[in-house]
Amino acid sequence: MSHKIFQSTFWAQVFRRRSETAKTKGVHSFFQSSFWTQVFIVALFAFSAHVFMSGLGLNIVMRDYCFGGRYFLQGVDPYKATESRGSSDSFAYSPLFALVAGGIARELPAVVSDMRIQQVATQGFWLFVQAPGQQPQFATTTKPALFLGLWVLVSAALFALGLRRWCDLSRPAPFYMIVAFLAAMLDMVISTGVYQINAIVIGIMLLGLAEYRDGRYYTAGALLMLAANLKIYPVIFLAALLLRFRWKYWIGAFIGGVIIFILPAFWVGWTFNFNTHLEWVRVVLTFVGHERILDIIAAFERAGLALFGNILHKTVFVISLAVFGTYAAASKRMDWRPWMAFGVAAILLLSPRAEVYTYVMLAPAYVYLFYWSRESEFNFIKKYGAIIVTLLGVASASVRFIDPKWYHSQEPWEMMRVLSALGFWIFTGTVLVLSLHKSFRERLAARNSAAA
Repeated sequence: MSHKIFQSTFWAQVFRRRSETAKTKGVHSFFQSSFWTQVFIVALFAFSAHVFMSGLGLNIVMRDYCFGGRYFLQGVDPYKATESRGSSDSFAYSPLFALVAGGIARELPAVVSDMRIQQVATQGFWLFVQAPGQQPQFATTTKPALFLGLWVLVSAALFALGLRRWCDLSRPAPFYMIVAFLAAMLDMVISTGVYQINAIVIGIMLLGLAEYRDGRYYTAGALLMLAANLKIYPVIFLAALLLRFRWKYWIGAFIGGVIIFILPAFWVGWTFNFNTHLEWVRVVLTFVGHERILDIIAAFERAGLALFGNILHKTVFVISLAVFGTYAAASKRMDWRPWMAFGVAAILLLSPRAEVYTYVMLAPAYVYLFYWSRESEFNFIKKYGAIIVTLLGVASASVRFIDPKWYHSQEPWEMMRVLSALGFWIFTGTVLVLSLHKSFRERLAARNSAAA
């Protein structure tokens, strides 16, 4: 009996039963679809996990977002205005994001974006405020919980939608797929727990790459441009796909960029919008060098292996640049999923701004690489790839339980995340190199055959 249970596919049963239940109850066809059923279930699971583990309480990250956004809508440079709080806390996001954050700030109580009042917190419908030299005050308000809940729900929905575009969770898989899935969800909740934008960015990026894969180049370019505008990391995917010279993709990226650029001007004016974009570019080009948090160099330096970390950093940079770009430009039939995971792992290993919460960008790979491994043309990967992916994902996500100070990126245990990303980088990079070698041999054989 237990043998049959382990042979059954847990997720196939869950999603199949969910779809059948929806049909029998006459639910709208939107939820009868296998695709949307899975998106709904994953998003609901992630949202529920966030509420259970983190609640819906205000934190310093969302306050910083509102702080910079409020300045932006007031016509004040948000980058210079927030520099007084220190380089690590100053606002460094795009004008479009500042517009969104400013809109949220206007709807929340004014004390949320008033950084002169350090002690401001919410939990559920309770608001706690303690100004310097004054007695603490309590009040009830619904808006923080509603807006924070909406933020998490949008993050979870985009994450789930992007993930579903790259793997069908109802397909048969070994029972331990649940472990890889839970690791991905845990890393996502780590990021949404502090209301960072990483889950939104990776969701939009995965959607853009899926659109390119499916030949919808206009929307692919626009979505990747949007993802890169919200956070700079996806720009490497945006740029790499330009090397494939699809003119529809170029046009989509250009039109998307123009819309993203002009949209804030309707609220703050054309001149201020233009100047703020110039200032944002300056901040992006200079801000990254202030402090290293959880990249290869910082992690190995804290472990007393600074020289090895520097050598490894340069090695990863050179190899990543060569393999990532060459594969995008030269591969006719791209094996998308290892290429995506390779690029994200390289970002995390090399970026001096990578931190605990940024590692959510690699979380979808725990699941889509699991399914990809079972379809691989390489026998070794088909047999052991899913196990390797699961172990690497668990190694990263389990730090939250190993280290009581998991939210501090500088803790020694957080090196596990770096090693996990390095494992994904080596694993997927090897696949890409082997694929390039195979493609080169096939082209050479075809050329020799034609010449003969």
